[in-house]
Amino acid sequence: MKNRDKIEYYDGNNMLASTISSMVPIVGSKISIRAETYTVTSVTYAIDNSDDNQLCGMRANVDVKRDA
Repeated sequence: MKNRDKIEYYDGNNMLASTISSMVPIVGSKISIRAETYTVTSVTYAIDNSDDNQLCGMRANVDVKRDA
């Protein structure tokens, strides 16, 4: 079965990146996106395509704030 888990990284309403992964960073973690360092401020989860066993997967929405 194909991994349909993904992570979307947001700075406010702006999606910075989307990855196919199950490795979700914890709040307070530092992450580099396009050579900029961000701190994870919150994580929420959603199940996409929950009515279709072939397409359903977990999505983590990671809110980040760019470090000064």
